[in-house]
Amino acid sequence: MPTIAQLRKRCQRPEQEKFSAYHLFFRSLALHFTRFFIFLRATPNQVTLLAILLYIFPALFFIFGNTYLQIAGVLLLYLINILDKSDGQLARYTKIFTKKGLFLDGVFHALNHVVVYFCIGLGVFLRTSDSTFLLAGSAIVIFALLTDVFHLQRLLILKKGASAENSSARIQKTRFHRLKSILLLPNQHAPELILLAVIFAKTEWLLLFYACYKFLYLLGMAFLLSRFDEEHQ
Repeated sequence: MPTIAQLRKRCQRPEQEKFSAYHLFFRSLALHFTRFFIFLRATPNQVTLLAILLYIFPALFFIFGNTYLQIAGVLLLYLINILDKSDGQLARYTKIFTKKGLFLDGVFHALNHVVVYFCIGLGVFLRTSDSTFLLAGSAIVIFALLTDVFHLQRLLILKKGASAENSSARIQKTRFHRLKSILLLPNQHAPELILLAVIFAKTEWLLLFYACYKFLYLLGMAFLLSRFDEEHQ
C-alpha cells in the first residue's frame, strides 16, 4: 500500500506547484481518496462513474430542496470535485488511460454545467415562476459547453507534434494559460459563490452574474484561441 508521499510523487505532475494554494489543497486531499481506491482495487473509470452518479443528488437538491438541502448539494459538489481529481491520480498510478475514460471525463464535465447552473435555474423558476432564470441557467450551460469546444480545439493544436503529457508542461509557459487562469477564477470558486448565494437567498443574482460571466468568458476564450493559434502555426 503506497504512502501519501509516494502517491504525491507518482500521481501529481511537477508543474502543479505553479497552481494556487486552493487548487493544491484539493489535489492533496484527493490523494487520500486515491489511496482508498487503490486499496479497493478500483479503476479510474469506476471512480469517474461514481462521481457522475453522485450528481443526481445535488441536481435534485438544487431543483426541489430547501436551503439546507441546497447547502448539502454544494457540499456534495466539493466531494464530486475531489473525485474528479482522484480519478486522474488513480489513472497515473495504475497507468490506465483509455478512450472510454476520456469519454466519461467529458460526460462528467458536461454534467457539471447542467447540474450546477441549469438545475439551479430550474429550481428558481419553480419557486418564482419567472422564466428569466430558467433561460439564464440554460444560457450558462450553452456558453460553458461552447467554451469546452474552444478548450478542446486548443488541445488539438498543442497535440500536433507533442504528447498530451508534454503538452501540459507547454501550456504552463504560455501567455494563453496565464490569462486563462485569471479568467477562470469565478469558475474555480463557483462552489463558494453558490454557497453564499444559497445562504443569503440570492441565487437569482448568482444566475444573472454567471450568465454574463460565461458569455464574456466565451468571447475571451475565442479571442485568446485565435492568438494562440497564430503563435503555434
